[in-house]
Amino acid sequence: MREIAILSVVVSALAMARPAGADEPFDYRVQYTHQGQFGVQGAGGFGFRFIAPYNEEYCGQVDQDNPSDPKAVCSARSPFALDLGLSYGVARSLELLFETRIGLERDFGASPSDDDGPRQLAFAPGIKIYIRDAGLTKFFSSLQFAIDVTDFAQASKTDYGVRNTNGLQFDFHRTFGVYVYFGETLAFARWFRFEMDAGIGLQFRVP
Repeated sequence: MREIAILSVVVSALAMARPAGADEPFDYRVQYTHQGQFGVQGAGGFGFRFIAPYNEEYCGQVDQDNPSDPKAVCSARSPFALDLGLSYGVARSLELLFETRIGLERDFGASPSDDDGPRQLAFAPGIKIYIRDAGLTKFFSSLQFAIDVTDFAQASKTDYGVRNTNGLQFDFHRTFGVYVYFGETLAFARWFRFEMDAGIGLQFRVP
């Protein structure tokens, strides 16, 4: 809850600031549409995940009663990563979206003694729907196909699943906006994984 409160304060502070060099009056009655615009976005935040291996693979933790055995279900903070994306507004309320997640922290290795785990690399094509457009403020939801190619030595290289994000975007200008989001990812090919994450991001659009 503390992290969510911090994000809310940051967004509120940004909302009170006028972007330098803007060539349009900052009018809260204006409604900026993304239709026909190409976008570039980046986001970072924090997450928590649950992993249940299918074949007793090591998932980052060991059984407390039998330290030599991997834990049946692992739960821990997700390694920090950046989500970089491209978008295109095909309609006023719909964007095509392609995101790439790049891990900045290493994940767990193949065993408890292996500290040199892989960095996450995943792709998530999909759509972003603006549910409600209230002037400069937009509520959104996304539906994406998750493809995780993180190279874990103890499990299949490619994982598949679905991802959903819900959030609030504030457009300061026709070409610039900031958003906060809460997301869930459910993957099932490599092992069963459920992950929740939240964060803040920026989007730049042209023309």
